[in-house]
Amino acid sequence: LRVCPNLVLEIANDGAEAVRMFQQRFDEQHPYDLVITDAHMPVMDGFEATSKMREIEQASGSSKRKKQKGALSFSILIWSL
Repeated sequence: LRVCPNLVLEIANDGAEAVRMFQQRFDEQHPYDLVITDAHMPVMDGFEATSKMREIEQASGSSKRKKQKGALSFSILIWSL
C-alpha cells in the first residue's frame, strides 16, 4: 500500500504473518524501519510477535539493529449500533 512517494505500508493479517514478513525482509537485507503491532492480533499477539522478531535480530548477530525507542499498548472498543 503506497501512501506517499517515500512511504510503503505492508499489513499483516495476524501476528504469525507479521513474523514471517519480518523474517523475509530481514533475510533479504531490507529490514523494516518501523514495525507496529497490536496487542490483540489473532493467531499470535503483538507481544509474542515482537519477541520473536527480536529473536530473529539477535540470532543474526546484526550490528545494524535499530534500538527500540518506546512501546505503546492500548485497546479500542468499537460498538455497532
